[in-house]
Amino acid sequence: MNEEELRGLLLLPYLRALGVAPGEIRLEKSFRLRLGRTVVDYEGQSRSALSGRLDILVRNAIGDNLFIIEVKQPDHELTVEDRDQGVTYARLLDQIAPFLLLTNGRKTELWDVVTKQQIRDATLAPASSFWKNGRVLASPDDIAIRFEALNSFLGYRAENVRLFSRRQQEEQMQSLRGSADLPNRKYIPELYVAREQVLEAVNRFLGGTNPVLAIIGQSGVEKTNEACVLAERLSETHATLFFSAAALTAGPGETLASEFNWQFTEQLAQPELIKRLAGIAKATREPIIIIIDALDEAVVPLFEQLVGQFVSRITDFSGQIRLIVTAKSSEWERFTHFRGLPSPLGLSVGEGLQHPSGEESLKPGTVVMTEFAGHELLAAEYNGPRKLDH
Repeated sequence: MNEEELRGLLLLPYLRALGVAPGEIRLEKSFRLRLGRTVVDYEGQSRSALSGRLDILVRNAIGDNLFIIEVKQPDHELTVEDRDQGVTYARLLDQIAPFLLLTNGRKTELWDVVTKQQIRDATLAPASSFWKNGRVLASPDDIAIRFEALNSFLGYRAENVRLFSRRQQEEQMQSLRGSADLPNRKYIPELYVAREQVLEAVNRFLGGTNPVLAIIGQSGVEKTNEACVLAERLSETHATLFFSAAALTAGPGETLASEFNWQFTEQLAQPELIKRLAGIAKATREPIIIIIDALDEAVVPLFEQLVGQFVSRITDFSGQIRLIVTAKSSEWERFTHFRGLPSPLGLSVGEGLQHPSGEESLKPGTVVMTEFAGHELLAAEYNGPRKLDH
């Protein structure tokens, strides 16, 4: 069963069997947090508040919040992060729900929302001071737990990282993205023609554990178009960040940390940030993807070495963080070799490795873009003028 089936076939009948009336059950209750005047794009909608959604809220007959139920799929093992997510939602309600029921259908846990302690006693009242006190907290305590919940809600959770990556991507691609009215930009979505060699390479990349995929080619083969399209498509299923190397003022790791620290309440150094992102990727089973377009256009001193250092750090996390880069073929070697030896980037994409026969290099993490194939060229010639005319 998926989460929806678990809720409909098991949890709702169970609640009704306990005597909970249908009017006391709220499904997928939304709540919103206003963030000043900031417009936040959440799940495709532009809003002036950040929204969250809890699975089930149960109230008593007079409308007081009793507990929320956080539902996970049966094959998902319950974690501390799942507990914290449910506790955060319960604490951020206008009237705090005292209890959290966390379940995957196979295992069920009951938690005190205020103390974050698991309740194992069959009797709830003695277990919760908040419940015994009539669900009233002293003002400083109320502020403290709501502040902690807010930090969690705005902190490093999978939903927040995904939301942040979409906004970051839009901002970074703004100067590249064109249209029929802006035909001189590098990326015009209406004119894009899919490149089969790139699609095949990306599918292999996502299906494996290699940390880096390199897309290289000479000027004019539309590498930036591919990078932009990949960013938009991959963001539908993965947290995907996009950078144009020409706009960077620091190395990839420092830039990544700066981007996140500007947005998130918890300030993390580069190593801690990478570990945190890898943990999120492991929990969601979806690698976090970073795309850097046009490595060779960066003006940051020692950029080649900084890229190598970043690759070395993400290599330790078994593909939880993936890097896709583009570069001109004529400039590629300075990123894959340092003083005659393969760099961390070169080793990650397969540069410097040999077949047992020694006849040719293995480059499993590299795709070389060429001019359009015949059918791709026909599509470009047909669609381009036609779409611009419209």
